[in-house]
Amino acid sequence: MMDEILTAETLDGLNAIMIHDDYTFQHSVDVAIVSTMIAKQIGMPRDRLSQLTLGGLLHDVGKVFIPLEALNKPGKLTDKECDIIKSHPTLGYQILRSENAGDNLLAHHVVYQHHERQDGKGYPRGLTGRNQIRRSRQASVDPKRIHIVGEISGVADTYEALAADRPYRLAFPLEKIREILWDMSGEHLNHEILMKAMDIIPRFPTGSEVEMLTGPYTGFWGIVAKVDKAHLENPVVRLLENRADERISPIEVDVLTFDYEEQSARRTIPEKMAAVAG
Repeated sequence: MMDEILTAETLDGLNAIMIHDDYTFQHSVDVAIVSTMIAKQIGMPRDRLSQLTLGGLLHDVGKVFIPLEALNKPGKLTDKECDIIKSHPTLGYQILRSENAGDNLLAHHVVYQHHERQDGKGYPRGLTGRNQIRRSRQASVDPKRIHIVGEISGVADTYEALAADRPYRLAFPLEKIREILWDMSGEHLNHEILMKAMDIIPRFPTGSEVEMLTGPYTGFWGIVAKVDKAHLENPVVRLLENRADERISPIEVDVLTFDYEEQSARRTIPEKMAAVAG
C-alpha cells in the first residue's frame, strides 16, 4: 500500500512535515497505519484504502504553517493559539487541492474532516455523523455529513494522540485509552467504527509491563509475551518478578486458559514502570 501512494508529491508533503516537527511526522505515519487497519476491518475496497492511507500520511500537513511554540506548548493554549491550531485542516486541504485539484479527493477529505464530530461540534465546518458505517446513496453525498474516511481517520487520530508522549502530558496506558475512546463514542467518534477499531487494538500490547492483581500470583510483575488477535483481552503473560520485586525464573500464565475470574492483569502506570525499569 505504501509503495502505491509514495509519489513525489506525497514525499514532498511528508518531508515538509518531518522538517517542521518530528512528533507530527511520526504521528502522521501512525495514523495512516491505524486508519488502514480499521478500514480493512470494515472491508473497504483497495482503491479507497489507498486514498485513506495517503490521507492519513498527510492529514496534518497544514501544521507546517503552525508555529512550533503553539504546537508544542507545555501549558494551556490561549484562545488565539487554539484558533491557530484549529486552522490546520483547512490549510492542509487548501494546499493539497491547489496542487492537485482533480486527484486524491478522498485523501483530501481525510485532511479536511479528521477533526469533525458526530454531534456537529467539531471543526472546521461542523459536519455531523450518524454513528453508522453503512450509509444510503443520498447520505454518502450529503455535504453536511462527515465522509466515512473522515470518521475512520478521526478515530485513528484520537487513538494515536492519546498513545503518544506530549510536552504537556505523558502517553496514557492503553487500558485508559480504551476507556477514553469509549467515553467519546457516539458524540465525538463514530460508534460503529470505534467498535471495529477495538477489535484490533489489544488491551495489553506485546511487551507491556503488567502486574497480577488477584490469585496466587498477586503482586507479581512481568510482560505480555503474546497476544492472540482472537482474544485481545486475554494475553499470555511472562512473570519475571515476585511481589517482593525479586527476579524469578520466568513463569508463563495464559490468562485465557487460567481461571480469569481469579486472575487478572493490567498495564502499569508510567511511574511504576519507571520504578521497575530503574
